[in-house]
Amino acid sequence: NFDDYDIWMSKLCSEPTTKNWRFWQYSHDGTLTGISADVDLNTFNGGFEELDRYINSKKRINEDTYN
Repeated sequence: NFDDYDIWMSKLCSEPTTKNWRFWQYSHDGTLTGISADVDLNTFNGGFEELDRYINSKKRINEDTYN
């Protein structure tokens, strides 16, 4: 049972058709400056403000768990 976990889709050919995904891995062979190996490329399902709220909510959970 993974109800407490966000959905991280890995679909390399097209955007997921379901709307409840949080992250989408759209490539497993991307390139980034300074990294010589292939890297996964991902996108967040939402805007910058939503991503900021998401990150901060996870920080609070981690701080509560480990303090």
